[in-house]
This record gives sequence, C-alpha cells and structure tokens, in this order.
Amino acid sequence: MLKRSHDDEHSSRVERPLGIDDASYDDIGLDLRELVAVIRRRAMLIASVTVLVALAGLIYAMQLVPVYTATASVLVDPRRTSLVDTKSVVSSIGKDSSAIDSEVELIKSTSVALRVVNKLGLDKAGAEILERHPTLVENLIQGARALLSRAPIRKQIDGHDALLASNKQKLAAKLKEGIAVARKEWTYVIEVSYTDEDPVFAAQIANAFAGEYLVDQLEAKYEATSRANAWLFERLEELRTKVRASERAVEQFKAEHGIVAAKGTDLNEQQIAKLSEQLILVRAETAQKRAKYQSLLAVIKKGGETTSFADRLQSQVIGTLRTKATELRRVLADLRARYGSRHPKVQSTRAQLNDVISQINTEAKRILATATNDYQIALSRERSIEKSLNLLKGEKTGNNQASIRLRELEREADADRQLFGAFLTRFKEVSQQQSLQTAESRVIEKASAPTNPSAPVKRSIAGFSLILGLALGCALAFVLEKLDNGFRSPREVEKTLGVPVLASVPHAEAAGQTSWFSRHFGGLLERLPFPWPAAKRQSLPKRSALARLALDKPLSGFAEAIRSLRMEVRYLTADDQLNVIAITSALPGEGKSTLASNMAQQAAAAGKKVLLIDMDLRRPMLTPLYAPTAKKGVVELINGSAEPSEVFVFDPDTGLNFVPAIRSLSAAEAAETLTSEQTKTMLNWARDEFDLVFVDTAPLLPVTDGRAVVAHVDAVAMVVRWEKTDRAAVQAAMQRTPGLDDKLAGIVLNNVVEEEARYYEYYSIGHKATRSA
Repeated sequence: MLKRSHDDEHSSRVERPLGIDDASYDDIGLDLRELVAVIRRRAMLIASVTVLVALAGLIYAMQLVPVYTATASVLVDPRRTSLVDTKSVVSSIGKDSSAIDSEVELIKSTSVALRVVNKLGLDKAGAEILERHPTLVENLIQGARALLSRAPIRKQIDGHDALLASNKQKLAAKLKEGIAVARKEWTYVIEVSYTDEDPVFAAQIANAFAGEYLVDQLEAKYEATSRANAWLFERLEELRTKVRASERAVEQFKAEHGIVAAKGTDLNEQQIAKLSEQLILVRAETAQKRAKYQSLLAVIKKGGETTSFADRLQSQVIGTLRTKATELRRVLADLRARYGSRHPKVQSTRAQLNDVISQINTEAKRILATATNDYQIALSRERSIEKSLNLLKGEKTGNNQASIRLRELEREADADRQLFGAFLTRFKEVSQQQSLQTAESRVIEKASAPTNPSAPVKRSIAGFSLILGLALGCALAFVLEKLDNGFRSPREVEKTLGVPVLASVPHAEAAGQTSWFSRHFGGLLERLPFPWPAAKRQSLPKRSALARLALDKPLSGFAEAIRSLRMEVRYLTADDQLNVIAITSALPGEGKSTLASNMAQQAAAAGKKVLLIDMDLRRPMLTPLYAPTAKKGVVELINGSAEPSEVFVFDPDTGLNFVPAIRSLSAAEAAETLTSEQTKTMLNWARDEFDLVFVDTAPLLPVTDGRAVVAHVDAVAMVVRWEKTDRAAVQAAMQRTPGLDDKLAGIVLNNVVEEEARYYEYYSIGHKATRSA
C-alpha cells in the first residue's frame, strides 16, 4: 500500500489563510482570492467590454437633448390662522404623513393642471408644447409601451389623443408628464418641479402649479362654506316653523285644561309641595309636645315626691319653692333635735313645709295642663294639614293625564327651541367664515429659470456606462470561467478527485514560445475534425529536446518540478520497495512520456540504477527518441524471445537503461500480452534488478493497454494537462481502471503556464505534496 493511504487529509501543501480550517477552506467555491484571480486572468476581456460599453454610453449621452428642471417650494402649514373663535366648515390639514402625501397628489392632479392651462393661456400655443422633444424618461416609457403592445409609438399616441376630450385636456396631460411633486424628506415642504427644454417655461409652469394649488385650496374652502351656509339657511326656516307650532300647542293645551303653571308646574302641585313642607314641620312639633306630655304624665301616675317632677320642668317658680322647702327641712330637723316633735315651733315649721310642697305640686299640675293643651293643639293642626293635603292630592289625581301630556308638549317645545338656537349660532359663524377664508399653504420659494441642464448628466451616464461595462465584462469573465472544465489548481484536483497533487510542472520552454491563442484554444483545436496548423504534433527534434529538458536546463522551473516529483516518488519507495512506477494519463497528448523520460534521466544522473520502459504498444512516444532503429522491445522481453541485453538501450550520458516498444502486435494481441503472467514476471525481475523502474503506459480511456499494466505496477502517477484535460475524462479513467484507487500515488499537473497559474492559487515551483510518515 502507498504511504498516503493513512493520512490523505494532509495530502496537499496549498497555502491556507489564517483562521480557516481545512474543511471550511475546501468548501469555499470562489473566495476573494479566486475572484481577484479570475479578474486578472480575464483582464483584457473585461477591459475591452468596459471600454465598448462606456463608449456606447458616452455616444448616447451626446445625442440627447438637454432639459432643464425648475423647482418651487410650497409649505403646508398645519397651524390654522383663526381671526374668530369659531369652528371651520372645512377641517385643517392634518399633521400626519398621509395628509401631506394627499396634498402632493392634489398638486399633480388633472384639475390643477387644467387650472395652469387656463391661467397661462397655453391652449393658444398648444401645438408648440405638444411637439416638444420628449425627455429621456419619456423615451424609455414609450419604448417599453411599444415593446409590450407590439404597436408603433405614433399609433399609441394617436390612440391616446383620441381618448382626450379636448385640446386643454391634452395640454394638461402633457404638463402632468413633466411635473414632479415630492415631499422634502419628513418636513411640511413640498417641492414642485417641472422639466422642459426651455428653462424659462419650466420656471413658469412650476410657479403656476404652486399658485393654482393655493387658489384651488381657497376655492374648495369657499365652495364648501357656501354649500354649508345654504343648507343651514334652509334648515333654519324649517326649525323656526317647527318651534312656533310646538309653542302654540303648549298654550292651547293649557287653555283647554285650565292649567295655570309657571315653568311647567301647575298651582295644585305648588300647593301640595307647600303643604307637604308644613306637614313635616307640624309633625315634628307634635312629636316633641307629645313626648313632653307623656313624660310628665308618667311621673304623675308614678306618685311619690313631686320634686323630681319639678326638676324635669326647670321652672323658676318651682326652683324657688324647692329652695325654700330645702331650708324649711333643715330648720325642722334642728328644731326636732332641740325641742322634740311636739314643740310649737316644730309644728309651725312643718306646716310651712307642707304649704311649700303643696305649692310645688299645684305649679306642676298647672304645667302638665299647659303641656296637655299644647299637645292637643299641635295634634289638631297636624290633622288639619293632612286633611287639606289629601284633598289636594285627590284633585291632582284627576289632572295627572293632562299634566303628563303638558310636560311632553313642553319638552318638545324646549328641544325645538334649543336646536333652532344651535343652528342659528352656526349659521352666523359660517356667514362670517365665508368672507374670512385663508389658504393653509404658502409658496416659500418661487422657481427661477435654471442655468444648467438637469439632464442628461453626461458624467453620470458615462460613469454608469463604465460601471455597467465593468459589470458585464466581469460577468462574461465568470461565465467563461465556469464553462472551462479543466483543472486549474491543485486544490481543484484534490477537491474533485480526492487525490493529492504530486507536482505542478510548468510549461516547457524548449517547446518554443506559444501564443496566448494557442495556450487557451489549443486543446479545442486538437479536437477539430479537420486539420489545423496549431493542432499538429511536435516534430521529432523538439520532442527530443523535451525528453532531456530537465538535464539540459537543470536550473529551470521545469527541472525543479521534476526534482519535486522525483522526491515524491522516492518517498513512496523508501520503505516498501514500491519502485515500479507507472506514468499514465486519461487521454493522449497529456505529456506523460515527456515526464517519464525526464524523471528517469534525472534519477539516473543522480546515481540511481533506473530502467525506463515504453509500454505504449499503440503509439509509442519514447522509442523514436531513444531507439529509433530497435528491432526488439518489451513484447519480446515479456514472451522470452529476447534477452535483456538484446533489448536494453543504454544512455551513456546518464546511465539510463531503456526498453523500447515495437508495434508488432494487433490490438487484441497487445492487450492479451500486457495482462499475461509473463508481464508480471518481467516487472518483478525489473523490480529486483533496478532501484527505480518507470513505465510509460498507453492512455487509460482510449485503449485497455494502460489499464492492464496498472495491475502489475507498484504505484501510478497520473498526468493531467493544466486547464485542458476534461475533468469528466479523468474521473472516468479512474473509475474504469481496476485497482487504481490503491495504487494511485497522485496527480501531476503538467504544462502549467506559471504567469497565469498564479492567478488561480498560490503556486510554488513543483508544488510538492505533503505527507505524514
């Protein structure tokens, strides 16, 4: 087995940017470096397309008629000027964005455009305006309409004119095509712009649109106020008649039912209310006197000393008598203590005390009689008022239906009077507003005639054309890159085939200088079915020089690449004695024979014992160079009809031994010979006798000879021509060759043009693959 089998993931020494791991790096399609490389490779194509498109854009700009744009600024002021504190019929313009956008649409409306036509009298010069040259935008729009409808532009214009009702409408439509109205960022300022060939006319139209917009705004307010005023007047007449009728119905109803009332309340109700208030007061008074009477009566019925009864009365007379009784009791007590109960003084004092107590009781009874009388009077008054109130309520019951109807009529009359008053007030306010209308917008900057044209901006067109040309050139370059199906870098090989690149061999100088056309289209010319001078095969002297180029120019990039490739081969054969190396390719013309010859000669010159075998029995390329007169070759060596000494060709300059291939067998015989055990035996013998054995095989895809040889060798190096070999061909060759997966050491990118290859990837000379031990 080859040493690469256990560590294929580290098989390439391609420079990687810092911070990107192997997996993510391999997944990148066209990274920034590759984009730059494509641009550098296709720089001539990109530059040509850019110049052509820029030149076409500049010529187009020179042919355009200059136009001028004049701009007037209108301020939409949401702050309403109020001379009187009344509500306007037409509400003021709102402060939100949608309100300002609505004003923008109003300015560029057909109604305002017709006002401009009438204001400036444009209908008299209508033909001149309608025949003005269209602008760039109009040209593009008309062109698009022509493409979509597949009708001539003139026919479209005639059809459009047929739909217009009058010449003024045509002029208004023409003005609308040139007008541009836009809000200035997030402000309340609206810019009104008009574009025309005549700068003075453009300024006139812009100012006219701004002015007529203000007039239209005022007229709209005046008309709305007039309509509201007329409607209010008609409504007032209707309400006045209705108020009179409702008031007449109230008075007539009162007269019919004998109701005399003030503000909707009759006399009966007023009397009931007054008696109800009096009854409440009398009942309170009666309750108070009843309580006093019952309290006094309870004390009298209880009996005992009457002094407690007197205490409740708080009478001055009883108070004086009570004091006197207290004094007499004290004196009586002293006399009893001094003289005894039968002493005359004691008897006299007791008589005086009894007289005072009798006077107190008499006074208390008088007070009780007075309280009883007061209670009876209050009770009688209460009953009298209740009786009168009941009589009034009885009378009211008969008048309830009439009162209810009267209140309904009065409410209707009040409502009619209030509505009439509101409409009358509003009518007076609207009448005042009709003569005080002001616009809510004003022109803050009038348009002046511009001195410089607004279009075409030739610098912009030229710059745009330059950018467009650059973009088209880059797009074309990338399309061509994608259509190129060859291998252009080691990373592409490793990513597509999963096999490391052993070396990148530069284009051989000895083959003569090749043109840019030959390098880029040579592969295509070789496949043409008819002869082409550039597709002819190289002559023998040049092929001879190529076969010895690594020795003849040891300091060249080609020789360095061969040394790098040989180091890889030495690494493969260092431990396992895998020294029989087949040099093959998927298709003919890949340069495998040249590489095999140079590798063998360089190894032999380094002191190795090397054998180079030409086993391409169909089209041997090395034999005419090393042994053009040979009669016996590898076939005879295989079948034993010749000894090695009879077949080997020795190169005295390098010490290389060469086995030629003689075309003496048919295709079937050649394939049978190469698959035989004798071929295996011959190669085993060569493995033992030589340090290195290089086998130049036939291409793998066209014939089976090369696939047969692969089964007998130790390792295979497949040559792929840079930027020419089709990827599918290489993949097909690998799939159709049994056992190639185990023996394929890697890919050799041959014929690399270094000044172009550096745009594909970071190349070092030879591009040696890295392997782990």
